[in-house]
Amino acid sequence: MLGPLPSTVTLASKIKPVALQGIALVPFPLQKFVADKLLNPLLDDTISDGDLDLLENRVLALSVFETGQSWHFSLINHRLELVRPGRAADVRISGTIEAFLLISNHLEDPDTLFFQRELNIEGDTELGLTIKNCLHNVDTGRLPKPVKQLLHLAGGIASAIYKGAANGERDF
Repeated sequence: MLGPLPSTVTLASKIKPVALQGIALVPFPLQKFVADKLLNPLLDDTISDGDLDLLENRVLALSVFETGQSWHFSLINHRLELVRPGRAADVRISGTIEAFLLISNHLEDPDTLFFQRELNIEGDTELGLTIKNCLHNVDTGRLPKPVKQLLHLAGGIASAIYKGAANGERDF
């Protein structure tokens, strides 16, 4: 007879390192292609409204605590571009993968995550706060359905991990 099923937190703690390592193996041109196809439609209104103009010719790094991996972005010709990390970032937003998933699924307020040290900003604070607010206001409804479903599933798992951590269940 089978024993009890492992909790979502336990399963995620086993899968998470493998998934994060896998992302690091994706070649930069493919990462750039995916980022361009997913992020620009999501941020079209934000970019058109000028909310990201502060990022023009500047570099934002989004970094994941668990792996140290960073993605560098710049606003070039009114498009958010993933750029090779050739120069120092003007601002770096670092966080747990769960924190980024919680924000993108609108499951947690970014300010709460900053106060709980799940996210932090280094560098140009004004630019960082602008980016943080833009991340929180992204409408994921524009994503292709399979991506939206995957993001929603990952957000649910991130929420379970986040709540588990608050209850002392986090073991990674």
